[in-house]
Amino acid sequence: MRSVALLAAALLVLRLTPGLGRLFGDHLLGRTLRVLTVLTIAVAVVTYVSRGIAWFWRKLMWRVRRRLAVTYLFIGLTPIVLLGLLGLISAFGLSAEAMARLVAVQLETITAQELAAARSLVAEAAHLPRAGNQAAVRAWLDDRQRILRTSLPGVSLELLPQGPPLPAWLADKPEWGGLVLEAPAAGEAGATRSFSVRALARGTLAGSPAIVLLDLPLDDSLARVLGQASGMTVQPHRVRSDEMRAIVEDAEDSAREAEAGRRAATIDPGLRYVVMSDAVDWSTGHSEERTVFTFAWTWAGAVRQFLGSSVAGRIWRQGILIVGLVFLCLELTALLVAAWMTRAVTGTVHELHRATGYIDRGDFTHRVRVRSRDQLGDLSRSFNDMAAHVESLLQGRVAHERLQREVEIAAQVQSRLFPRQVPIMRNAEIVGECRAARGVAGDYYDFLEIAPGLIALALGDVAGKGLYASLLMSNLQASLRAQAALIQEPRGERAGNGHDAVARLTSTINNQLCRSIDSNRFATLFLALYDDSTRTLRYTNAGHNAAILVRADGTVERLAIGGVMVGAFHGSHYDQAQTALPPGSILLVFSDGLSEARDAQGQEYGEPRLLDFALRNRNFSAEALRRAVFEEIDRWSSGQDREDDQTLVIVRALQSSGPAMSLSA
Repeated sequence: MRSVALLAAALLVLRLTPGLGRLFGDHLLGRTLRVLTVLTIAVAVVTYVSRGIAWFWRKLMWRVRRRLAVTYLFIGLTPIVLLGLLGLISAFGLSAEAMARLVAVQLETITAQELAAARSLVAEAAHLPRAGNQAAVRAWLDDRQRILRTSLPGVSLELLPQGPPLPAWLADKPEWGGLVLEAPAAGEAGATRSFSVRALARGTLAGSPAIVLLDLPLDDSLARVLGQASGMTVQPHRVRSDEMRAIVEDAEDSAREAEAGRRAATIDPGLRYVVMSDAVDWSTGHSEERTVFTFAWTWAGAVRQFLGSSVAGRIWRQGILIVGLVFLCLELTALLVAAWMTRAVTGTVHELHRATGYIDRGDFTHRVRVRSRDQLGDLSRSFNDMAAHVESLLQGRVAHERLQREVEIAAQVQSRLFPRQVPIMRNAEIVGECRAARGVAGDYYDFLEIAPGLIALALGDVAGKGLYASLLMSNLQASLRAQAALIQEPRGERAGNGHDAVARLTSTINNQLCRSIDSNRFATLFLALYDDSTRTLRYTNAGHNAAILVRADGTVERLAIGGVMVGAFHGSHYDQAQTALPPGSILLVFSDGLSEARDAQGQEYGEPRLLDFALRNRNFSAEALRRAVFEEIDRWSSGQDREDDQTLVIVRALQSSGPAMSLSA
């Protein structure tokens, strides 16, 4: 479309450029260029005007308030306007036709009166003297004409002999009356064809046939009579001949114009309406409906004609006025209610639109003003609640992300608390792993080398999960390492060879935890001392899951001797037990996160399955068995999130003949 507009502009400039305008001359190329210029300009104007209107309409209708306002105007005002126009047109048409009919009825009455007068005159003419006495006949005609003009102004009376003066179509009619249209006499070119009311009756005059002919022209005198009878301003309608129609208005003389102006000044202002009646062509007898009078239609005249000045008419006028005022008040009330409803609806929509802008900018503190107690008001309240919830969620998200970062930092710190090096032993190998359920773990495991070949093993499970449990775990680790470093043995004996070293260490840790943590917090603990030279294990189980010792011959021992949880009761006593780890045996120390792992149906893995798995894979190395146990637990859980921390420590007593088997594919 831009190319069409550019082409139109170029052609227009070319047309207006001096010297180049000859290209648009009266030849084939010029005519083609002119047509092309008009077409391109028209297409460009129509296109851009329509686009402008569409753009303006979109801008106008973008706001819901304007849409509703236009809708209410169309719905509310359009029927009123259409009904009003229909009423006005109907009132004008019906009243004008009724008023025209009133004039036509008056004209019919005059026609009947004239015909009755013709009959009466025929009866009188039979008693007149002989036709030779013309003076007496003329006196009689003048006297009767003067009498008739008192009621029929301008009427003329003629007494005709029976003969050619009448048209042929009246030859067999004894009497006739009606409206006629008579052509001008020969030699009167340019004269108007005149309407008149004529009546004739056949009779005798002094024994000879005669015709009484009455002729009443439709002139201003008759129009005044009809106007007085009907209460309207009536004018006769003159029909001009074909020659007269060709004469222009400026050929009329000044006197005629002055008379027309004077006559128009006396006419009531209003719409001109016609009175039509059947008129007979006097020369041919052909009947046709013609316009004979015009009158000025006005509202006042219509009201006066229909309602009059009687008491009933005044009541009708007052009733119509009251009904009109009531309708006007109702319409104004409807418009006010529509405007109020539009403002109520669009006000809320506008507030919500502004509020979305605040939300888009990240300002969730903005609230929409609640204007009403309806659905729109409920929508505003819902928006405010939504903004508050979103603000709360964002704040919670920020706090969660901050906590997540803190948990990640805590997990990194906690990873340094677990053993970073495995003690080197000649007769055993040891591995351990902790898998946290929530970033940081409340489980704890440790390997401490008390002396060459003497290793302290620990696995604890703090009640609870998360950060608080991880802090208690670090407290437990600190207590264990501090107390393990202070183990004192009698002189000459191997360090840590006291008969109750593990029990005393557990009691000390319990008392320290009771002083440093809340009374409702505690931890389970499996603590042991392993002597690699003698393959002996001294242990205390403080409320923890019983460790599983699987020997090479398939026998199983559960290590459960000890006491209550640490940190729960101050001064608790703990028992100590001792067992051997012969070559090929495996010790599994685990937290309840492994045995209580659930499958998709909610069934726990359980310690019996763990024991059976260890028996079937007792020939694996410690590292291979660790991987196998966790893979088995993951397979059992079917990829579900861990509900608790899962920790495992494995000690495998090596065979004297060679290394242990590795986990096969």
